[in-house]
Amino acid sequence: MAKITLTPAQEQAVYDSGKNILVAASAGSGKTRVLVQRVIEKIKSGISLNDLLVVTFTDAAAREMKERIQAELRQELKLTNDQNQKRYYQEQLLALNVANISTIDSFCSYLIKRYYYVIDLDPNFRMITDSMEQQLLREKVWEEVRESYYAQNDQEFEALTLNFASDRDDEALTEIVFKTFNYSRVQPDENAWLEQLSSVYAVSEESLTKTPLFTENILPILKNELLLAQENLQQAYQQAFSYGFDKVAAKIEKDLELITACRNQLGGSWDGIRQALQVKFVTLSGYPKKADLTPEDEIVKKQINGLVAGVKDQLKKLSESWFLLDEEQIKTTLQAAHPIVQKLSEVVQNFARAYANEKQQRHMLDFNDLERLSLEILTTNNDQAQQIQQVLQDNYQEIMIDEYQDTNALQEAILMALAKKNPGNVFMVGDVKQSIYGFRLADPTLFLGKYQKYAEPDQPDERIILAENFRSVQNVTEFTNLIFSQIMNSQVGEMVYDEVARLAFGAKYYPEETQQPTEVLIYLDNKAERTTDNTLPGDFKEPFNANFSVQSKIEGQVLTVAQRIKQMIANQEMIYDREQKIMRPIEYRDIVILVAAKKNNLLLTDKFQQFGIPLDVNDTDNYFQTTELQMMVSYLKIIDNPYQDIPLVAVLRSPIVGLKENELAYLRINDQMGDYYQALQAFVNEYQENKASVLAQKLYPKITNFLAELDRFRTIARQNKLATLIWEIYNQTGLLDYVGGMPGGKQRQANLHALYERATVYEKTSFKGLFQFVKFIANLEGKEDLSAAKINAQNNAVQVMTIHGSKGLEFPVVFLLDTTSGFNKQDLKGPLVLDNKYGVGINLLNLQQRIKRKTLLYDVILERTRQKNAAEEMRKLYVALTRAEQRLLIVGAYDSQEAMLAEWEKSANDQTLVYNASLRKNAKNLMSWIGMSLIRSSQFDQSGIQRTSDYYQPAYLKENQADFKVVLSTPDTLATLETKQPLDIQTWLKEQKEKIKNLVKSQSETTEKLSAEAKNYVDRMLHAQYPQAALTKTTAYQAVSEISQLMTDPDITQLPQIELQYQADQLQAVNRYVKEDLGLPKFMTTTTTVSAAQVGSAMHLLFQKVPLNQPITLDVVQDLLTSEVHKGFITSEVAQKVDCQAVVDFFASDFGREIQAHADHVYREVPFSLLYPAHKLFAGVSAQQTAPILVHGVIDGYLVLDDKVILFDYKTNYVRDDQFQTKEESIQQLKERYQGQLDLYAIALERILKREITHKYLYLVEVGALVELN
Repeated sequence: MAKITLTPAQEQAVYDSGKNILVAASAGSGKTRVLVQRVIEKIKSGISLNDLLVVTFTDAAAREMKERIQAELRQELKLTNDQNQKRYYQEQLLALNVANISTIDSFCSYLIKRYYYVIDLDPNFRMITDSMEQQLLREKVWEEVRESYYAQNDQEFEALTLNFASDRDDEALTEIVFKTFNYSRVQPDENAWLEQLSSVYAVSEESLTKTPLFTENILPILKNELLLAQENLQQAYQQAFSYGFDKVAAKIEKDLELITACRNQLGGSWDGIRQALQVKFVTLSGYPKKADLTPEDEIVKKQINGLVAGVKDQLKKLSESWFLLDEEQIKTTLQAAHPIVQKLSEVVQNFARAYANEKQQRHMLDFNDLERLSLEILTTNNDQAQQIQQVLQDNYQEIMIDEYQDTNALQEAILMALAKKNPGNVFMVGDVKQSIYGFRLADPTLFLGKYQKYAEPDQPDERIILAENFRSVQNVTEFTNLIFSQIMNSQVGEMVYDEVARLAFGAKYYPEETQQPTEVLIYLDNKAERTTDNTLPGDFKEPFNANFSVQSKIEGQVLTVAQRIKQMIANQEMIYDREQKIMRPIEYRDIVILVAAKKNNLLLTDKFQQFGIPLDVNDTDNYFQTTELQMMVSYLKIIDNPYQDIPLVAVLRSPIVGLKENELAYLRINDQMGDYYQALQAFVNEYQENKASVLAQKLYPKITNFLAELDRFRTIARQNKLATLIWEIYNQTGLLDYVGGMPGGKQRQANLHALYERATVYEKTSFKGLFQFVKFIANLEGKEDLSAAKINAQNNAVQVMTIHGSKGLEFPVVFLLDTTSGFNKQDLKGPLVLDNKYGVGINLLNLQQRIKRKTLLYDVILERTRQKNAAEEMRKLYVALTRAEQRLLIVGAYDSQEAMLAEWEKSANDQTLVYNASLRKNAKNLMSWIGMSLIRSSQFDQSGIQRTSDYYQPAYLKENQADFKVVLSTPDTLATLETKQPLDIQTWLKEQKEKIKNLVKSQSETTEKLSAEAKNYVDRMLHAQYPQAALTKTTAYQAVSEISQLMTDPDITQLPQIELQYQADQLQAVNRYVKEDLGLPKFMTTTTTVSAAQVGSAMHLLFQKVPLNQPITLDVVQDLLTSEVHKGFITSEVAQKVDCQAVVDFFASDFGREIQAHADHVYREVPFSLLYPAHKLFAGVSAQQTAPILVHGVIDGYLVLDDKVILFDYKTNYVRDDQFQTKEESIQQLKERYQGQLDLYAIALERILKREITHKYLYLVEVGALVELN
């Protein structure tokens, strides 16, 4: 094995000792290699593995480190000839298996099992390793604690509950208690932290502006915001002055004086600052007349107005965010919140004690207990404990901590309790720029504190920087530096990204041809500019798919990525193979798509399948949203309790039973009073007594088989384990085989197997039974607890994973997707926010006025959380960019190029390298940071995108060698994507017929010839004439919308769009009106275009459900639309196409007002069935053949009054008004088309009402016209 060559910094990290050492190891800098080599050097110096404590972040990292140490020790064993050394290395190899190289949890477990007696702990405990069991146990304990408070009629607890309760229940308090409890568990002294929560709300006589709340949190914000406002006004002033707008410049100068006055007031009182921020800006006017302005003047005028308007908006937000209340009101609010927070602290502490007692009674511990009890062992103040503490400190010659940036305060306290003092013996390695586990309550400030402290002069401890990146080509390194040098500092980002923190290029083994520009791929929605012909813009005249459309920005991004990947593969773009040391074409396996969240992974899977790109998705959407899990959970619910209508109907409708809607309706109609399970039983009981209809005869065996199977499963559930029940359901229903035949069958089967395995684990907990399991599943369904089960990855496929999942990995080609998606702000929306330093911030509810008011603590902690989140989002971006070895492609989307530049150019004229903190803090997404950094680089010009303003390029950006280009795509440029052709049914049938024909031919050659008599008999059979042949060509069931060319109804709610394009002779032969080419099933379609039928269906639903007993305004209709979207009746894509104003316009018309005036006599969406003579519909059926057909339809509405009956129908058809057809001609054509349909409706309605229909109206939604038919 070749000797490892270390850089000078790596040598320091391997060999320096006798002090605490912090190694800041940037991405790709060889951190793990350094850590392993340090362990080896310690062993070689005579320090045994038993004398080292090595703490890793994951079990996988611990295993990898042991494997590397083992390989190195075996190599040393081969190289030495000294027998004593050989024996020593062999001892170390044997000690490796039991060495303390593990996660912090594993080490704590070791401590407790060995020294349990120090804290009087029962050693026969069991670990709660399953989150399901832990959650169920917590909920059980909390229910008992809550009920005890209610039983005591505790008024303070009631006030606490009411402060957080919704108008439906008090479950919000449950979430708040659990959230506060979890946060307290990572504090070194959780009880002390909980006890001091209310102390911050204690009001003193001291001025607010003298408190740390103001000086440490609010004041820096005010200073920075006012500085930005001043800089923007100065820029506006310079532009106005330079272009001769003297009057405008003079007014801006007055505004600058106001800002200066605000800044001067920051040292004063709260109310003084509040008053100063009520800035009355001068009205901006004084420009030359429009006729005197040049085009360039107009652009500058727009920029000046934009800058000034931005400052006004900025100060307004600043005032509203912090200074809505005066000082007295703020203190009053804090006083009122004090008892609420005090009670919350008490409740959480009582819950913590009750939970600890419950675990103690069950002889159980959770992972938080391991750390808390370990710290107790190491800090208990008695002779026995102190003796053990000293032994442990003496035993560990060095403590090595990997991924130190992800440590929390409790873990830090444990490790420092084991460490030696003066000199220290803790070796910490990590990269704070990669601390992305805030949701696990990691505390990067621990790393940052030492990072800054250890760099100070005369420090006994040492900071070592590993800056060289041995992973990535130079352009990836330079691009990362280009971005982070401009966005990360201590104000936003929590650390300074200076020349010390910047990445240094170290991967000098890459050939020159690997240096490719970073690509920033921007999809522009450009809805207003899309081409309407079938050619691409410009000189590219190749026809594209006229049916192609992009439904959303994220879909546009996905298609952009798909197009770029296909180009890479088709063009055989090259990368360097580090193992083979050659250049080779990119393969799918070389590519990874990184996403911030897994919400769009199903879309990725669907689109990549369409375009024939193999994909391996490591994380998919919510486990419980999948069809197969919905079926299984519904079945488990009714096995537990069949008297649940929704899950019961879901199972009956599913492929497990397979009932259709009309069959379900039949069962309900027969028994309308009880629940649906009783309706099933009633149907079976009454079947023999009544004359069964044809439908009932078909239903009876299905229902009896299902009920028998359900009873059998319920018996199994009572007598067997839950896992046995689930497997029996799979076996008896064939569900596993069925879902295996669906699209994504392997994944679906894996999901069902995962449910079985989850049930197996559940049975091993202290909770038993189907009821508890079903209850637990119900809690999880909205929480994404289980991600979809993983299946084996394809050998050559593009990978998709989250940024978190990619940490520690590297890939030749990286796509960073959806960078324009907004940051996750869930932490900022709750009624309670938490902070290590300030505790808890709450909203206070005024019970009399039912008004919620934020406390100052809430605002401060919210702002601190916002800053922490911004820093973590920056670090996530750093992790994503540094995963790339050779190619980096960043993907986002904007409405238009103008919108993109408006966002990016906010920083263009900033005069400092790190642009303004307010811009960075208020960035909406990752692309905002990236774009505002790129726009200030001269390299941006090679993208061919014209800036709309000047820009300032700091010196470092001129030196930076990053090569990048911004590439724009639109729906038109994506339309050339070739989809993987769906199955051609006609071709397949033709091939199969040909195969059968050839097979018959080959068989007939070896078969004796039939006798003449036999041939005659066969001929007679084949050519026999049925006397009622005409009726065989007539359907027994027909929807109104299918009946004739005059009755086409594309937007009828209940039926799909029908396009009648038959000639008369075709209709006579078929005698059923349907579309000649049936639509492809959903899994074979290649686009997801919103059709006119879908929009029409949505419009009908609004007309049906809009309340008639109130004024119908736009807000009412939009609220109804939103409600239907949430219920799943209308998709969000369709909702975007719905014209709510058209509904309002209808009810504003004379006829609409008449309908509302007689709301009690209006009937909407009325289904009917009508027996109608076939010969009146089909030309090929004579009048003598009197057999009727069943016509089914749904009447949009009718109005019944004493003197008239009005039938009306909505139509959303397009009404032409152009050179080819006037509006009047188009309306006449529609009248003729739908006359027959409404005639049938009228016939049916007259039979139902036994009254004449006096009026028949069509309401043409698009033009708002009411048209009467004959």
